[in-house]
Amino acid sequence: MPDSDSQNAPLSEPTLLGNLMDCLTYNVYFKDLESRFIRVNGAMARRLALSAPEDAAGKTDFDFFDEEHARQALADEQEIIRTGEPLIDKEESEIGPDGERRWMLSTKMPLRESDGAIRGTFGVSRDVTERKLKDQALIESEALYHTLVENLPLNVFRKDLKGRVTFGNRMYCQTTGKPLEEILGKTDYELYPAALADKYRIDDLQVTETGETLEKIEAHRTPDGRTIHVEVLKTPVHDAAGDIIGVQIIFWDVTARKEAEDALKNAKEELELRVQQRTALLTRANAALREGNEELGRANAELQDFAYIASHDLQEPLRKIQSFSARINDKFSANIPEQGQDYLTRMNNAANRMSGLISDLLELSRITTKANPFSSVDLNAVAREVVSDLEARIEQTGGRVDLGGLPTIEGDRTQLRQLLQNLISNALKFHRPDTPPVVTVRAESRDADASVRICVKDNGIGFDEKYASRIFTVFQRLHGKSAYEGTGIGLAICRKVVERHRGDITANSAPGEGATFLITLPVNQADQTETAP
Repeated sequence: MPDSDSQNAPLSEPTLLGNLMDCLTYNVYFKDLESRFIRVNGAMARRLALSAPEDAAGKTDFDFFDEEHARQALADEQEIIRTGEPLIDKEESEIGPDGERRWMLSTKMPLRESDGAIRGTFGVSRDVTERKLKDQALIESEALYHTLVENLPLNVFRKDLKGRVTFGNRMYCQTTGKPLEEILGKTDYELYPAALADKYRIDDLQVTETGETLEKIEAHRTPDGRTIHVEVLKTPVHDAAGDIIGVQIIFWDVTARKEAEDALKNAKEELELRVQQRTALLTRANAALREGNEELGRANAELQDFAYIASHDLQEPLRKIQSFSARINDKFSANIPEQGQDYLTRMNNAANRMSGLISDLLELSRITTKANPFSSVDLNAVAREVVSDLEARIEQTGGRVDLGGLPTIEGDRTQLRQLLQNLISNALKFHRPDTPPVVTVRAESRDADASVRICVKDNGIGFDEKYASRIFTVFQRLHGKSAYEGTGIGLAICRKVVERHRGDITANSAPGEGATFLITLPVNQADQTETAP
């Protein structure tokens, strides 16, 4: 037996053989008796992710491939060395240096010296991954096709070029009333009357000769004697080379649809008559609606004129009362007795309240008559502005306003600002004498109905919930005007603003335990159409 050095000595090879190896696109390699690489060609070096073919020398499959493949390759090569028998066209699966699984078709032979002694193995392999994947995909697609076709609620069958049935699914066998064994190999002339078979044969020839799909509706007679209407789709069947080898037929029952179409046609004629009658009625109704809209427009204009009068003409006498009472107080206060001073103060306070009442009434009327179009409104920014405007009152009461995350919704920014200002201002105003007010404003999304709920909560004097609906009515007050200033219109304005935004406002409270106002508003108003006030 030769020593180890002689066994692993480089093999002599002509330069021509080396050049030929490197020109081959197949993977070519030589291994010694211990399955270590002696020489690989360029293709094999690329498969092993090596910079140069000589970098493979001395390495084994365990240095490049997954262990399962390396063990099998070692076993195959040792068997070749032991028996001297080649291994021809074996399909192998491997995971290479790039981490990808590939399939190779390999031939391995014993490497012999001139004296016939085996010195190692010689191997040639080629990548068949693409073919393997295609074969697997084809097998899977054919299995999937047959599974789907077999379970389709449609009649599917195929014929060859001679008109013989080569396949039929379960639904087709049920429709014909025969098992598949009795149908395969039969022609239409063996299954149907001659006249019907002639018609089917003409259609089949049209499809196979032109290669085009044929679609039509036909009348069929079922085994129990009923006549049904079916929609038929005939397409050519091709082999792997692209040649037409038959026709595939798919048909399904459309009797109910045809009956429905007939009924629809009759109903359409009746509907057209009714439409003509309704159109005449609608024309008259539209004329009446236009007159109503014109009248509504005139009423709105009159309401705006009244609002102008209220804001100017009614305020003018009050301004004079306030002005002259101030002059009397400035010039003659020293000569006016104490009771006169009291009368003068009461008169001025009453004028101020009347002025505020007129302004609030005007603001209430403007919610609809002077409304702005809806747009995107960041309630966080609006709430911060309101808190900034109320800074003096917050400092005066020693209170605070905590703002949670508020959403961006569609609405009238001016009115939404007024809504938050009225609610926060009320919460600051109706606080307990011995407790600084704390107002919390937060929001929660309600995805189910695409709306948001805003909560304004305080720790103030509260109220009895039996008056919850009353507080949103104009001029309704739960406390005397001497105890808390105001006109009793602020919450009525809040309700009008919320209603214009297609929302809802409620209040929860108990005496001495603060109040919580809950406002629900849609996030989007784009698909809404405002109704006239």
